Amino acid sequence: MNIRSLNLSVCLLLISFVPAYSSADDVMPSNTNASIEVVEQFIESFNEHNVGKLLSHTTDTVHWLNISGSKMLIETSSKNELGSAMADYFQTLPDAKATLTQAVSSANYVSTVEKVTWSHDGELDSQCSIGVYELKQGKINAVWYYPAHACDLESGGDNIVQPEIGLLKDTRQ
Repeated sequence: MNIRSLNLSVCLLLISFVPAYSSADDVMPSNTNASIEVVEQFIESFNEHNVGKLLSHTTDTVHWLNISGSKMLIETSSKNELGSAMADYFQTLPDAKATLTQAVSSANYVSTVEKVTWSHDGELDSQCSIGVYELKQGKINAVWYYPAHACDLESGGDNIVQPEIGLLKDTRQ
């Protein structure tokens, strides 16, 4: 067997192990790193306070939801509502920056731990939150945020941050 035949055999063997997704409506990304990259680009746009670029990573029907205890509040239900809410957010916190401290992808979901920092009365404040992003055809279709908490957890302490920092304003009509 010559080298060319051996290379062809190995390629055919490798191709047989690659799953094929034939549906155009399939929401499963081709790889999990691509899903995390979409969320990273969304966070990068957040850090630039570039609402247009941020929205380019979302579907037209993107939903932003906050979960608190046994309640879930729908903050926005469309790209336009999210854009208005983020513009208000950036106006309120003009130096807000986010960092992904953890990101895990599973099918069309990316779970994150995010740290947001901002200045308040001349001091740097921060909070962390768990987020779950649902992707549909390579764009963010929904985001669920869990209650904010202190990033540096103190043993035995109350690590919940008051929710008024970082919540989106109600922009639904």
